[in-house]
Amino acid sequence: MMLDMKTGLWVPRQHLCSLFPGVHGVAGASGAAAPLFSLDQYSGTGVDDHNVVIGGAFSPDLLYINRFNTGGGGGAHQLVDSVRGPTINFQLLDAGSEDTLVNNVQLFNADGFQVGTASQVNQSGTDNYISLAWKIGAGLSVVGYTGNGANRTIAHTLPIAPAYYFVKRRVATGNFAGYHAGLNGGTTPEKYVSDFNTDTAEALGATYWNDTAPTASVFSLGTHTEVNESAIEYMAYLFAAVPGKAAFGEYAGTGASNAITGLGFLPSVVYTHSRGASKEVWLYDSARGAGEALNMTSSDADETDAESLKSFDAGGFTVGTSDKSNDMTDDFYWAAWA
Repeated sequence: MMLDMKTGLWVPRQHLCSLFPGVHGVAGASGAAAPLFSLDQYSGTGVDDHNVVIGGAFSPDLLYINRFNTGGGGGAHQLVDSVRGPTINFQLLDAGSEDTLVNNVQLFNADGFQVGTASQVNQSGTDNYISLAWKIGAGLSVVGYTGNGANRTIAHTLPIAPAYYFVKRRVATGNFAGYHAGLNGGTTPEKYVSDFNTDTAEALGATYWNDTAPTASVFSLGTHTEVNESAIEYMAYLFAAVPGKAAFGEYAGTGASNAITGLGFLPSVVYTHSRGASKEVWLYDSARGAGEALNMTSSDADETDAESLKSFDAGGFTVGTSDKSNDMTDDFYWAAWA
């Protein structure tokens, strides 16, 4: 199933381009495609001020980095953005306050980013890293705001309603509270919350989103301290579907090989999240190869599991028999980028 953001309905196997004619920001002034996202892999050097050039050669507004072939604390899942600045860091495995880390990501360059000597981003030897970089535009909005403890709306910069977003408080303890249009099977997802960084099940959460769906101009907040405590600063990362570039959906686990179709593009990155409890969150990308599953709720090295994500396909992806992303007793929501 795919989400038609114009009607708010879930539709089967429909090409996204037919749902979003003329989406703003997909093409630049010259008519060339504007950069929205880049998947890259690099090896650590241990040398300070190491520059990583990314595909599309743009300056990231949101950057995720993880060391994928070594566990034991190295793979902390770093997240930085251009609103707070590159040295101010969230770690997905840490629900605590943001950190200022001058030896992790140091700069956003015009064609990528610069890292220091920290092992989480640049350890020499056999350590390899993946980076996911997004540009603010048709597919991403990054918003900082201060909580007021009352039901409210916050403006975003997307041209359509976001299909996926998560919010993190900048100080003190709080999970990455997430909204996805596939929560509750796509029926009133605004009534539910699912943590981006944990293996807990989706749950009713009226005080998160005020039971109100996002629109093409705003997203809604309730009074929960993870999204809107008075005088506390927060960051929100909002993603929208873009024809040929980004898609979001949900599917029921079958326990058998299952092709997820209708994306309208060959994905380079797929993220799957169980809607049930005690299931890890998995990241798959074409740089490491299909079947290389990276657990986003753990610092472990990636796992080779050919039946987790079997293939990246011309119009979607195929999950296998592994319960990581296809347990027959569970349902899943997903995000994918080209």
